Amino acid sequence: MDEKSQRDDFIYDMRVMRATRFNFSKRLEKRSKVKAFTVNILSVISIFVSVYLLANASGISEVELKKISVTIIGLSLLALWMSLDTPSPELLRKANDAHQCGREISEIYRAFKYEMINISDAAKKYEAVISKYSENHDQLDRAKTLYDDREKHPRKANGLTKYNTTWLHWVSSYSPALLAFSCCVAIFIFQLVFPM
Repeated sequence: MDEKSQRDDFIYDMRVMRATRFNFSKRLEKRSKVKAFTVNILSVISIFVSVYLLANASGISEVELKKISVTIIGLSLLALWMSLDTPSPELLRKANDAHQCGREISEIYRAFKYEMINISDAAKKYEAVISKYSENHDQLDRAKTLYDDREKHPRKANGLTKYNTTWLHWVSSYSPALLAFSCCVAIFIFQLVFPM
């Protein structure tokens, strides 16, 4: 492999890694916000349902009381589990680390692209930056990067579609809300299938 193709490959690898880390950061940041909002909504709903139960305790039948109790318990457990499983601040920390990693790669990328440093020094700095951050991106983030870059490098995006990149990236970002919605539906289906 000649020096020019080595240089071009290295520039491409850094550009893809930089964009992948930024995609990873955006996805985690969105997931953190969605998760915090979802936990807050679940908690507020639990409180309102509990207040409703207290305010109307004498006029509620035993069957309705059991259904409301199951709903409150289900929503409270879901909110508790979601707040403990990779809390929002932890997701934000990982997002910030990924963003910082992308910025540091950008500095090396520009310095190497404009021949301010040679390939050996750039490779050492690049490896040092990659090794510095313990959290690694998912394949989904890389796939989205390659799909977004498909016009420049169509061969690298072979087999990637809007569905298995952009759409799945969106689903992953909003997964806490989707999970909460699915669990709420499951609670109501449970009450229908197993009447109290």
